[in-house]
Amino acid sequence: MIRTDSLTDGDKLLIIASGFGFVAFVLAATVCIVQPTCFIHRKIWGKRERERAARIKAAQQMGIPIPLAVLSPEMRKSQPSLTEDEEDKKEATTTFAFQRGGVRDSTYSSMSSGSRGDASIIVSESDSIPETSIPEEGLVQGHVTITVRFLPQPDLENERIVGQLGVNVKDAQDLPLRPYGGLCDPYAVVQVVRDVRRMRKKKKGPSKICEFKTQVRRKTQCPLFNDGFLVPVTLTDIREGGLWVKVFDAEKYSNHSNLGEAILPLKRYDLEQQIQEHIVTLDLSSPSTHLGEIQMGLNYLPTSERLTIRVLSCTNIQINKSNAQEMTELVFRMLLYHGGKLVKRKKSTPRVVGTMSPNFDESLTFDVPQSEIDNVTFVVVLCASCLSVSSPETPVSPTASFQDSPREYLGKVTLGSGVKGSCLRHWESMKLSPRREVVQWQALV
Repeated sequence: MIRTDSLTDGDKLLIIASGFGFVAFVLAATVCIVQPTCFIHRKIWGKRERERAARIKAAQQMGIPIPLAVLSPEMRKSQPSLTEDEEDKKEATTTFAFQRGGVRDSTYSSMSSGSRGDASIIVSESDSIPETSIPEEGLVQGHVTITVRFLPQPDLENERIVGQLGVNVKDAQDLPLRPYGGLCDPYAVVQVVRDVRRMRKKKKGPSKICEFKTQVRRKTQCPLFNDGFLVPVTLTDIREGGLWVKVFDAEKYSNHSNLGEAILPLKRYDLEQQIQEHIVTLDLSSPSTHLGEIQMGLNYLPTSERLTIRVLSCTNIQINKSNAQEMTELVFRMLLYHGGKLVKRKKSTPRVVGTMSPNFDESLTFDVPQSEIDNVTFVVVLCASCLSVSSPETPVSPTASFQDSPREYLGKVTLGSGVKGSCLRHWESMKLSPRREVVQWQALV
């Protein structure tokens, strides 16, 4: 303890000056750290600002909409927990290569971010119902080689039949990889149509004479088919008809993907005069889809490393019903791929609908570490099952469960860093807006 009576006037002034100096130093350091013009502030926060500016610049170059608008409060309702698909429990457990350690409560893990109140809902400026997917011009999805030959062989029972058209699918080359990684399982479908000009009409398709499907070839980008068929044709078929060639990927957990298609008018070759076999290599173009649209919300929480996918509504979905008294039960299956392998899958609660534009407003949450956000791919699959009802007068009471009834895949949406188009822009917008739900419409393919 310092006795003040033993201090001289100079010592007292020194102590007071030291106190004022310490306070001044603390204030100066605080202001310097907060003020952007200070070199200390630039030293501490400059690197983070440069990284953020680089991300925004990259997003602008890709055409990602940065300005965002707030949705109506009605869409901020919390969601109930969703249970795991029962059939997933029967299959072998897959260990996540990127899963974090520790035990987590399943109820909390399945809650949406909106129900915890830690995220705001936003929608990009491009959030509008997309029109039918239009193929990108000049984008070649591979090639397919076929042979075409006309065999004159009049039919005594039908005078219009002048012979047979022989088509052989030889092979395909340079087919695209799957968006979530891995080689495709391709097969080809050839349709003989009567009028090629009608194929360019959106509402009416061509009159199909017959359809032929090749065998599926496993895990290859350059499959060898060597499958062919013969079909009786008339002179009108040869002069105005054509071949519609499509190549599909036989996926296991979703509808088969259309890798590309090509149209070959038969009038290009004088089949009536030239009997020899014509070898043709066709460029496959991106297909146009008419499967409907889905409104989805993506939200990533970097701190808890959880990614939530919310399905809000659908429109113009294509539901096949055998009769008008059947109701349709819809469910969404969400598949998580990492390194080309399926590591997790969940499904939403089945919902009975009677319209082509149902509302869902359900969400599922996955654990995705921030270091693996660019290495994962999500496939959202819309499944349907037609259920019979007792009578039109009685309330809807399905006689079979979704697991027991025949299942049909209506379409899918693929999200991740390895996809293209609006799905990639949606994914990048989510990464640039952490803790916020980014809502957009996506076309089912």
